[in-house]
Parts: sequence; C-alpha cells; structure tokens
Amino acid sequence: MFVDGKFAVGAPADVVIAAGLRTGAAVSPAELEALARQAQLREAWDYALNYLSYRARSREEVRRRLQRRDYDAALCEQVLQKLERCGLLDDREFARRYVRSQVEGRLRGRRALSHGLRRMGIRPEVVAEVLADELDPEAEVATALEAGKRRLRRLHGLDEKTTRRRLAQYLSRRGFEHMVVQDVLEALLPEVEE
Repeated sequence: MFVDGKFAVGAPADVVIAAGLRTGAAVSPAELEALARQAQLREAWDYALNYLSYRARSREEVRRRLQRRDYDAALCEQVLQKLERCGLLDDREFARRYVRSQVEGRLRGRRALSHGLRRMGIRPEVVAEVLADELDPEAEVATALEAGKRRLRRLHGLDEKTTRRRLAQYLSRRGFEHMVVQDVLEALLPEVEE
C-alpha cells in the first residue's frame, strides 16, 4: 500500500480487502497501523503453517521459531492460540506420537524420551503423564531387550566382561534406567558374573 505516493505497508490482498480498503480511500494512521499488524499476523501464521508442514511440533518449538524471526511475544501468542484452536498444535498428542515413534523405531528408553520431550518444551507434568500412559515397564524391558539383541551382534568376538560393559553403556546411552539395563544383561548374558 502506498500513502501519498510513498510505500507505507505491504499486505496480502485478502487482508486489504477484509479491511475494506480500495484505491483512493482515506486511511488514518490508526487504520494503517492496524493493517500493518494484520499483515504481520498473516505473515507469522503462514510461516508457522509452513514450519508445521514438515513434521508435527510442540508449542514451544513453534514459539521459538517465530521469535527467531523477530515476531513480538503478543503476536506469537496470537498465532499459537489460533493454531491450538484449529487443532494444529497439541502438546499431549505431539508427545504421544513422539514416544511411540522413538520406542518403535529408535528403541529409546524412558530417560531419553523424557529428556527429548523436555528439550522440545513439553511441560514436565505432560511428560510424566504421557510416559505413564504410553510406556509400561514390561514394554520398556522388551524394547531394551530388542536394542540389546541388535547391539550384541556388533559385539561378537569380545570377551564376556567387555561385552557386558559395552552393552550396559550402550543401553544406558539409549536412555534405559539402570534396573532395565540389569534385566537385559541378565537375560542376554546370564553366564557372566558381575
């Protein structure tokens, strides 16, 4: 939009039409500021949608990304609330999907899952709730056992003590708790004494 022959604000056509503006119309400074704010809101909305198009994200991930683009906190909050109302942002559902994918595909343990979710900005109470719902102890042991079996193939030819130590370290790095690691070691390497 140009005011008195000078560029004033850039806005998508639908934002200008929604504001009821047309060529030659008089525009007050307040209307111009409101139009600029609507244009910025639309730009932030489009940017957030594009960011979400690659994969699901947590609310905090989207907020951080918007702030990196220098959108102010109030504008970010508007976009985030609109995304939540539209069902495009839901931290609980995001956390559930994340846990399922990490357990099934990457064979991760409770500690690693908790750390990953917290890093993505999921609130601690949501992390605890989702892990309690999605990860029962027997399933975690089964996941650790599968990860241990896969790793054991790569440790072929080492002495038993070294194999035990490296397997325990590997499972620990994958985020499995000490008791789960001990259960897996006993199941896979029963003949080695601690």
